[in-house]
Amino acid sequence: MDPAQRADGINLASKGQRVEGVDVPIRVPNRDDESRARMIARLQYQCRKRGTLETDLILSTFALEELPSLPMDELRELDALLDEPDWDIFYWCTDRKPVPEPWAESFATQGRLGHRLRMHTRNDQRTVRRLPPLHRDIQTD
Repeated sequence: MDPAQRADGINLASKGQRVEGVDVPIRVPNRDDESRARMIARLQYQCRKRGTLETDLILSTFALEELPSLPMDELRELDALLDEPDWDIFYWCTDRKPVPEPWAESFATQGRLGHRLRMHTRNDQRTVRRLPPLHRDIQTD
């Protein structure tokens, strides 16, 4: 069954929802003053521990290669992308579903985060990938 159908009319890929009369925010509050080191450590964990093995593999190997060198604007973009449902991210990276706004430009524009993630997923070099361990050497404040 298509994951979007399981949501039964609820758009899981948005900044907030109204579910059964209750406003439900998707973003976790109080991350605005997070240091770069803490953000990288959190994103590393979130990329590795998604809950869907396929998405875990894509995101964690991408994070292993690129996370330390990403500028803050791309760290924030990745942070927002991680709020999307696992299967949506997987389908966008594997080009199996159209990428909706606001992600379409990122995935369509060469050099942007989404496009690099899609190229990483294609794995044209045929690199054998395994889930990387979580590193304890990333320092947080």
